[in-house]
Amino acid sequence: MNLERVLVILYEKRAKETGIQILGIPTIDVRRLFRMSIDRVAPFEQSKDDKTEKGFRDALIMFTILTNINERPGDSSLVVTNDRLLAEGLTKHADEFKTALTIVSDLDEAITHIDARVSSWYREQLSKESEEAKAQLVKYMKEISEQVSAVRELTNFDLGVGAFFGTLGGSNALEIGESLERVNSLKVDAIDSAVWRDKDNAESRILFRVRCSASVVTSVSSPFPFFSPTKYSVGGGKQEFSTFLNAFSAPTAKQERERTLPVTLYGEAKFQRTNGDWKLSSVKVDKSQPSSEEMAALALVQQRKEE
Repeated sequence: MNLERVLVILYEKRAKETGIQILGIPTIDVRRLFRMSIDRVAPFEQSKDDKTEKGFRDALIMFTILTNINERPGDSSLVVTNDRLLAEGLTKHADEFKTALTIVSDLDEAITHIDARVSSWYREQLSKESEEAKAQLVKYMKEISEQVSAVRELTNFDLGVGAFFGTLGGSNALEIGESLERVNSLKVDAIDSAVWRDKDNAESRILFRVRCSASVVTSVSSPFPFFSPTKYSVGGGKQEFSTFLNAFSAPTAKQERERTLPVTLYGEAKFQRTNGDWKLSSVKVDKSQPSSEEMAALALVQQRKEE
């Protein structure tokens, strides 16, 4: 066995061990190669002295690539080459083979492209799974609503009102001189976003953000603002605290009015797979936020939906 054959076997073995597939050259119409050479169709080119043609090996590479991705435009094929004529030939013949590919000039550009594709794929996959998770949660809106109804306390931070939020503006901002007196009720509006975890296992969980509406009553506020978060009982009034300022403030007539304020809560639903179907085993909804990683996933799903 000659040295060349030994090297071929060695490289084929190394490639197989690393998961690299070496493509064989397909059947190519030789007459077509001659016509392309004569007509100087990329990747063929004429030398400067007009005596020799270049591009035969590149043509074999081009047809090998295109044959192996024939009629597979969804594969997101990527070719790394800094050969201008080979890139031109691949682009020119891609439609003939009913495929699509991206051509980059070096590995750095390839890595950048792959990172962008993976990020896009992840976002699309996350969005798809989110819609499936929301459809699953909708089946159990009664249980989720019961959990929301069990929330008995909200702060002005939960309701997005107060001096700090007033500087930011927005739909929750109260008017000058207006303060929140009590929260009458809290109800579910919709599942805002959801992320499905461990979906391939027998047990899984769905993390979700639920958009709610708080029915509240407001009035003219006290001239002395409180600096600590004020608490409100759902179905009750403001939990007043005895302070030095309260002791000397004169009672004033209050003009009350009803308003609706948005509230965001977070939940976790656990499921078990039974006979191929998911069955709810438990659900919890409260004000506590999930981990930073899970919050980022929920935010990414919401951003994708708004795009």
